[in-house]
Amino acid sequence: MGHKPAEKSARKLPAKSARKPAEKSARKLARNPTRKSTQKPAEKNTPIKHHSEGPGPKRTRCSYCGCEWLNIPYTEQLTKKNEQMRELFTKFITPNETGHAARLYPIIGMQTNTQATQQIQPAHFRHKAATPFAPRAKQERTSHAQQNEILCGFFAPGTHRIIRCTECPSELPEMRDIFNFIAKTAGLLGISAYDEDTQTGLLRHAIVRFSKYRDEAMLVLVTHSAFIPQRKRLVKKILERFACITTIVQNVNPRNTNAMLGSYSKVLCGSGAIRDELLGCQFEIGPTSFYQTNPEQTEVLYQVALDGIREVCAKQLRSSEPLRILDAYCGCGTIGICAAAAFSNAYVTGVDQTENAIESARKNKRLNHLKNRCGFICQDATEFMQNLVYADGAMQRNASSETALSGNEPEGRFHAGRFHAGRFHAVIIDPPRAGSTPAFIEGVCALNPQCIVYISCNPNTQVRDLLLFAEKGYTPQRIQPVDMFPHTSHVETVVLMSRVD
Repeated sequence: MGHKPAEKSARKLPAKSARKPAEKSARKLARNPTRKSTQKPAEKNTPIKHHSEGPGPKRTRCSYCGCEWLNIPYTEQLTKKNEQMRELFTKFITPNETGHAARLYPIIGMQTNTQATQQIQPAHFRHKAATPFAPRAKQERTSHAQQNEILCGFFAPGTHRIIRCTECPSELPEMRDIFNFIAKTAGLLGISAYDEDTQTGLLRHAIVRFSKYRDEAMLVLVTHSAFIPQRKRLVKKILERFACITTIVQNVNPRNTNAMLGSYSKVLCGSGAIRDELLGCQFEIGPTSFYQTNPEQTEVLYQVALDGIREVCAKQLRSSEPLRILDAYCGCGTIGICAAAAFSNAYVTGVDQTENAIESARKNKRLNHLKNRCGFICQDATEFMQNLVYADGAMQRNASSETALSGNEPEGRFHAGRFHAGRFHAVIIDPPRAGSTPAFIEGVCALNPQCIVYISCNPNTQVRDLLLFAEKGYTPQRIQPVDMFPHTSHVETVVLMSRVD
């Protein structure tokens, strides 16, 4: 029941003539999307329960799960985000000395139904959720807590104090039920929660992820140490209570850190992974895989990126020569694999420094029968780009320079000459929140690709990087915001760049 491949998808950007830039506005958002919340913690540790959307009781505003805009009508949320984007990208949407200006399009929001004059807010769109665990007696400073009684929920802003929660409107309905059941059952079995102050106890976090297109769900139990007392009984009770869970994985994180996951994982039942689909491609998701939490809008985001490549590289797509694409910061290969599936003559090189991500990407290319048209290299993106630029200069003098691109990766050695031969027609960049690096940007521009597609979860660092690209001759042509996180101030953006002489 997946979507059609991207090339045939009906979900495309409107024609240029049909699209309008976002409306002008002088208003400024009060909250910077990168600024930490300054809201004071709640005075009492009382349970949170959100009401269902639509006619009926009004939802409670919730800053604990990140839904700080929960009581703002969705159309107004989108208006605010359009204003935010217009202000942030002012330099690029204002004509420069040559008269060029990028076009900023209205944000693509989640599709919602309407009843009479009331718009139904997006709900239950997050397919991944997590909770911390802590001893209830310590958290609530109460003598009424039973031995090993465990608390779960959300951290109050600016603290590590847990606020109990029975449901979150952004998450799938089963998620908080699963977490609360684990907390209660583990306590009854004598399994302790981790205490950050004393660095004792066992249960630290739980993470649950649901597949959108398959009846599969994965539960990850993060523990302080490897041994779980009553492990088999705990697993059995969870599976008996929640038939939707198809695999349970234990992740061990012994460090005194705010990082949720450790480096070691052990499968307790099932395959240790689930599968999902994006734009008709299948993906295997492991316990540590990065995979977007809102799959519906992820397909929108990726389709915008692929449509940009299709437009700029139209001539190359019509030719018999391959369209060579670099997917930088590729993670488990989702967008690169979607690109290879969408364009029949595409050859994709994916680069990421995380070994687990590259292992997943290689599995996913085989899963989609794209073994000969996708290759993935485990290397820092900046280092890869510097090596590539150097090798490109020596390519004609030294045929063995391909090995410089691959490090110790056998796949990279095969991949280097055949897939990019020192050149890429299109480059896709999807860096972490910190953005890319000046060295990477300089290297990309030196290769002179026809187009660069920059996807960002942090438009502030994206703007910083776009200024560096502009210095090297690549300027934004189109800026398309996508609402991946309704009820929050966060926005993801896709920027299409090409060289302007």
